[in-house]
Amino acid sequence: MSIPITVFVFGSVVPDDNGKDKLQVAVSPEVLNLKQNTATGEVTIHFQIESNDYFFPDVGVKFTSPGYESQFGEPSYGDDRKSAEVTSKNSDGGAYAYRVFLTDKTGRLKASVDPVVQNDSR
Repeated sequence: MSIPITVFVFGSVVPDDNGKDKLQVAVSPEVLNLKQNTATGEVTIHFQIESNDYFFPDVGVKFTSPGYESQFGEPSYGDDRKSAEVTSKNSDGGAYAYRVFLTDKTGRLKASVDPVVQNDSR
């Protein structure tokens, strides 16, 4: 049975250097350390957008480290595009970078952040 762990996703609009709106994205935790988790084996990582008026675009969560395919499944998204889930085999002790993409309701503002999942090797 896969144990769920939540990564909280936050979006906010800030001015850029020219005073124009810029979407800023943050996640918590930024480094999801499955070695510190009491779970062993497969883990379901649940991504939940906590900020109003933002959602995941077509690609909302994308692993980017080489070899990620052997440890992570493809993300599935909630109907409202405010949540996503990915399964980690959590078996090789590797650190895997990924990107989280957000957009606003109009699609005018888009941004991403690049946190890490640290798998366990127990």
